[in-house]
Amino acid sequence: MEQPPPEFWAAAALAAFVRDQASWRRTQAARFPADPRNARSAAALDELADFITSLDVGDRHLGELITLEAFDDHDRFRPSDELRRVVARHGYDRTALQPRDVLQ
Repeated sequence: MEQPPPEFWAAAALAAFVRDQASWRRTQAARFPADPRNARSAAALDELADFITSLDVGDRHLGELITLEAFDDHDRFRPSDELRRVVARHGYDRTALQPRDVLQ
């Protein structure tokens, strides 16, 4: 059976990481219902994950992540501390980046 292109599993791994962050934000939103920032961030992160899974095979940003070896031996995304912070805060403030800008 032919293997899917690397960008296919890279997009799935990156989207899974983003969805994990969205799940954490939803948990925070439930803990702090008077603060709308966590719910707003969860929605923005869900939008980002959907955007990532819709990328074309061969997307240069996914290719760059593969080249930078941003995935472990089990094809899981391993973000830097800085990227983890950027993604975790995506949508939290009103000045959210567009999904494409987060990948740059």
